[in-house]
Amino acid sequence: MDKILIVGSNNNAALAIAQDLGNDYKIICFGFKEDFNKVQYSRFLYSYHNISKVSSIKEIEDSIVKLTIEKKINFIIPTNDRFTLLLSRDTIRSRINNVIITTPEYKILINGIDKLKVTKIAQKVGLKTPLTYLNSYEKISKFPVYMKSRISWDITEGKFEKGIVKKINNHVELRSHLQNYDTNKIYIQNQVFGNGWGLEVIAKNGILLNYFAHLRLRESNPKGGYSSAAKSIIPKSFYLEKIKLILKELNWTGVAMFEFKGDYQNKDSNLIEMNCRFWGSLPVALHSGNRFPYKLISMHEGKKINQSEYNSNIKVRWLQADIIHFIKVLTLKNRKHYNIPSPLVTFKNVFFKKMKGYNYIHGDWRPGFYEITIGFLKKIYG
Repeated sequence: MDKILIVGSNNNAALAIAQDLGNDYKIICFGFKEDFNKVQYSRFLYSYHNISKVSSIKEIEDSIVKLTIEKKINFIIPTNDRFTLLLSRDTIRSRINNVIITTPEYKILINGIDKLKVTKIAQKVGLKTPLTYLNSYEKISKFPVYMKSRISWDITEGKFEKGIVKKINNHVELRSHLQNYDTNKIYIQNQVFGNGWGLEVIAKNGILLNYFAHLRLRESNPKGGYSSAAKSIIPKSFYLEKIKLILKELNWTGVAMFEFKGDYQNKDSNLIEMNCRFWGSLPVALHSGNRFPYKLISMHEGKKINQSEYNSNIKVRWLQADIIHFIKVLTLKNRKHYNIPSPLVTFKNVFFKKMKGYNYIHGDWRPGFYEITIGFLKKIYG
């Protein structure tokens, strides 16, 4: 049985990948020991390994290479931005060149993770994006705007460096922040509103092979954040055609998620960004009948990949995040501004509406149980 190493194990994607592939492959996970890694409680896990967050890039690379060689790994799947970037680099790929790494090599990946570059490509192919400013900041007349790093995570002086997303309310704040950042590494966009939805893909050499889409129903933070409940949707074909053009331009191979805000049933949604790895709401695809991890590995095994005819309107929720959503709604002011119902209605939606579980696939109940017990305690007390 072939072995798959999942790198970055503290997220929903890592667990969903293990649950989807665990019957067909031996699953080994690698993550940071400071994180709560619920995948280590999965019945599909073969072995689990970790390292400290304060380790240098060289130490992390050495640990991954050593683990890959000792465990005779066949495939490596990164699940977050840091490890996706790390595993694209030749400094690690050249040391384990007999192993299939499912993220693109650096020269391709760097174009996908550059949010400004993807924004420009999207505009060229005819997708709407938020109004974007480049070195013409005096033209900004409407606030708030958002200052963003072009790359979410970078590697600087042997360490991971996190990018920024800052809300700017006026020109005084803008001038102050511009003094602190290299303007070649940032860009500024207007705020846009609308429902958050995602279009997820598998591609090979720039050709779309499989897609899925989901709509956010609730977010952990009612003011905006990661989803706590979502449902499967069928996107308008307009978006599929535009995404095909972007994938071709990037010569993309692997998975990606395109994040939008707006109505997926018309042509007015704004493309926010491209995420070049598995996404947190991956369980929605699995519950709907679209096995992205299995298809990704099959593609790298040389098998033919066909589009999955998945079920729409399948509702799935992340229990821990949904509980946090309810707690935040209790103290939220101006709920109408955020289109949030009353605490009573929210309570009924969170605790009494039947939905499938983000963390419960193939009867694997322990990760979800430990997340709302040990995981909650770790969130509260650190």
